[in-house]
Amino acid sequence: MRKILLIAAAVVLVLAVGLFLWARSVLAGDAVRDAVAAQLTSALGQPVTIASAGTSIFPRVTLTLHEVRIGTPAHTTVGRLHVGTAFGALVSRRIEQADVRLDNARIELPLRIFGAGPSSAPAAGAPVEIVSVDTIGLRDVQIVSGGRTLAGDADLQWQNGRLIVRDVSLAAGEARIAAKGELTDLAGPKGKLELDANNLSLVELAAFFSDFSSGVST
Repeated sequence: MRKILLIAAAVVLVLAVGLFLWARSVLAGDAVRDAVAAQLTSALGQPVTIASAGTSIFPRVTLTLHEVRIGTPAHTTVGRLHVGTAFGALVSRRIEQADVRLDNARIELPLRIFGAGPSSAPAAGAPVEIVSVDTIGLRDVQIVSGGRTLAGDADLQWQNGRLIVRDVSLAAGEARIAAKGELTDLAGPKGKLELDANNLSLVELAAFFSDFSSGVST
């Protein structure tokens, strides 16, 4: 029995190493970094630069982008952007039903990326294609509006053209904002959000969401 367990463990280890090396060959490298940056630029309507890209395989095959900058000058920066996808999709060099997580992001309002036009198809022969994103998580994000900065976390879901705000928790000093709801039109933006704010004046709250709603500016 012990010998069988050792053989099984060795097989699992070999498969894991093989999967990692294969995933790295598909997702890592300058070509993939440049292709993803080009696709994000097309989708967001703003120039996107990425310092480097890496990969991991647990719990999902994940592409990790480091030092992502959006805009010129950059109005949104992300320390690490993790894009997890299914193994089956990656076999076809496609990222589908992805789970996206942004760590250490800084977003300056107004949200100029919401003024983006429709994305175009990736260039022929692109090493990887981003097809769809299901969930978006933000960890240690800073949202800056004028002289105000809110910091916290958010969990979002993309579903049938709607951005579902599952949970948002932001804080600025003594002030706290929690939100949930959905946005049906990001270009507006339009939708319905339920807010719970503590120790934040109505004037401050109105000013913050006035900046948010002016997201079509460039």
